[in-house]
Amino acid sequence: NNAVRFVGLVGMEDPPRTAVKQAMREAHSAGIRTVMITGDHADTAEAIAEQVGMKSDVMDGRTLDTLTADELRSTVQSVSVFARVSPQHKIAILQALQSHGEIVAMTGDGVNDAPALRAADVGIAMGKDGTQVAREAGSLILTDDNYATIVVAIREGRRRFRRGRGEACRAHAARRTATSPRGPGSRSSLAPKRRSGSAMGELGSSRRSGRSRLRSCRPTCSKSFKRGST
Repeated sequence: NNAVRFVGLVGMEDPPRTAVKQAMREAHSAGIRTVMITGDHADTAEAIAEQVGMKSDVMDGRTLDTLTADELRSTVQSVSVFARVSPQHKIAILQALQSHGEIVAMTGDGVNDAPALRAADVGIAMGKDGTQVAREAGSLILTDDNYATIVVAIREGRRRFRRGRGEACRAHAARRTATSPRGPGSRSSLAPKRRSGSAMGELGSSRRSGRSRLRSCRPTCSKSFKRGST
């Protein structure tokens, strides 16, 4: 048609946030593996993965359909980028990761993400642009839709866990000290017998005694917290 004149093409890009790449480095150093599961084209997924520093082969939904359950269990250990996936694929990948004993947190914002959010150990729904269905299916709502916030939250949670475990150990050591048997003429361990020497030496002895009590309680404390953790 001579009435139509071609002017050009317009391309749109939705790049990852600038803080994501550094956040993913921090997550990796903390023992957290990030897996990209997207409905986008494989080339788009590969380009985004390169921008955020993910080095992985890309597998699409068509290839996923050809895998057996055992092959998928093996695949999820090495492939971290999945493209052109359906809601059923998300569930299959999630269950394959869980079959290895992994604790899986799944993020999502759409209606088709709801089944995976529900099946994950921790379902993280987007609070800003996420649908109501996704928010109801998730166990947590990310109010700023930012991956970096998840890493910050994990860091804070681990810090509080270590602090709580330390306080529990100190309380356990104090209880053991307070309930230790006392024979005739014995003195309480809370008021150690004065020894000859400088005040600094007595203080150092008391501190060493306290550290030994804490060391003796740590194995019990660690085991109890491990059994109760998820």
